[in-house]
Amino acid sequence: MSDILSKKLRLLFILCSVILLTSCAGQTYFRSGNVQKGIASWYGSDFHGKLTSNREIYNMHALTAAHKTLPFGVYVRVTNLNNGKSVVVRINDRGPFIKGRIIDLSYAGAKKLGLDISGVAPVKIKVLKKYSPKKSSQKFSIQVGSFSIKKNAKILKRKLQKNYRNV
Repeated sequence: MSDILSKKLRLLFILCSVILLTSCAGQTYFRSGNVQKGIASWYGSDFHGKLTSNREIYNMHALTAAHKTLPFGVYVRVTNLNNGKSVVVRINDRGPFIKGRIIDLSYAGAKKLGLDISGVAPVKIKVLKKYSPKKSSQKFSIQVGSFSIKKNAKILKRKLQKNYRNV
């Protein structure tokens, strides 16, 4: 009886270890300079104005692309191996979902590479950098109320001026 229990406990330990180790696997990161080769395609008006996988509105005239595994916000240089033309695009969607293809370009990206007519071409993708938004020097404002009576707006303004500048 203890031999069977020992085997079951050993098996349970192994299963728990495998589950624990695989669940701790982090996100796959791609360093700058990582290169991939394969077939590129493009997508356009059927998806224009619809949500991408990262919840942006797809704009076929922006320099963006879909990739299966690269993190959102990463910039890549895509080079058309047929004509040597290249373009830098930002990954903001998932795809392509057709076997053998590695990147789906926006119409703008495809046009720059000269594959808007052919539809597909062999390409090289080089990871450039992770997206980091630039700090804005522009001022912004926050609305803290909406009033139909001007007197109430002035009362709130006086209260806010006690604790905040530029009210």
